[in-house]
Amino acid sequence: MDKLKELNCYFRALRPPNPKSNYIDYYYSGSYLEIDFPNTRCDYDKSGCCTMCNYGTGNPVTDINAITEQLLSVLEEYKGETSVLLIGTNGSVLDTKNFQFDILCESLKIINTFPYNTIIFETHFSTITRPVLQLLKKTLTDKEIFIEAGLESSNSFIQTYCYAKTLPLDFIKKKIDLIHESGMHVYINVILGAPFLSTKEQKQDCVNTVRWVIEHHCYAVIFPLNIKPFTTIEYMYQKEMYTPIFLWMLFDVLKAFSADELEYIDVTWYGNRLDEYVEDDCETIFPQTCDRCSNILQALFDQYNNLKNGSNRFCLLENFFKENKPCKCYETYLTDLSVTDDTGETEKSIDYLRKKLFCEAAIDGALTEDINAR
Repeated sequence: MDKLKELNCYFRALRPPNPKSNYIDYYYSGSYLEIDFPNTRCDYDKSGCCTMCNYGTGNPVTDINAITEQLLSVLEEYKGETSVLLIGTNGSVLDTKNFQFDILCESLKIINTFPYNTIIFETHFSTITRPVLQLLKKTLTDKEIFIEAGLESSNSFIQTYCYAKTLPLDFIKKKIDLIHESGMHVYINVILGAPFLSTKEQKQDCVNTVRWVIEHHCYAVIFPLNIKPFTTIEYMYQKEMYTPIFLWMLFDVLKAFSADELEYIDVTWYGNRLDEYVEDDCETIFPQTCDRCSNILQALFDQYNNLKNGSNRFCLLENFFKENKPCKCYETYLTDLSVTDDTGETEKSIDYLRKKLFCEAAIDGALTEDINAR
């Protein structure tokens, strides 16, 4: 097993389980409602993929009556207030091993009775098949359907050795084509803040990946990397091997795109949402900035997402500094960006930093002592 995957498995094994009575978690903001089923771990979680992820681990979702009753209750509560609905779970909502097929079918029937314009299903690319797409299309009549899945980076080396995740781009392209052929749209998740990369490299990798997404006629969702409990990223942070990204970098990334491109780019998890864990001392660490700039940037990103229109988004970003003078934390970010060593040897740097991490983890007993393998 790859050493990074081995570390991911080690820290995930320390997680407390989700409460048994918790059938549904949900998040509401403006016209957006997200419903998640806190189920058991997905196969990728079990195998140590996805260095940055921790959506918890729950118990098998089997009580279909209790689940559908709670689902109906939440949908009724926000009926008339929301027009966009996202459905997800701890892994992949379209994976029958992660989420029972009969529960999915019953949930779809309930969802179809509500007047949502847009419905998003968050899943893994490997779970996307023609039959399941046909099921969604047949059950959810007159709905605009999006399939959302994570790519993280379009750079295969970064994807493999920073995220412990391998998704060949040719495979992704085939899945994108399949979704489009089924009359649906695609959201692709992109990470800003890859471990083992410098600030400058993190920014550029995100920009490159978003451009790849747009070139393939998909929508990008930028996730600034949050340091979640029980992850290798958290361990690296504790050992001063990873620094929370600057929230200003998300603003800087958006500024790299044209009005036409911004039409296809959303942002999320920028400090506007809180994770809740069973243990009180478990906290997610969000992108860093001062309190003042955090408030104005979060308000900016909220407004950005609500605008949708690319030209309006572009004008919002262009006019931002006219109304909000940045403080020293913005200058700190620019300084960090400018002093980054730009040797062009990213792969060698990643290898070096990975081995440094593995040595430290072996000393702490979190990893076997054989550190030579990538």
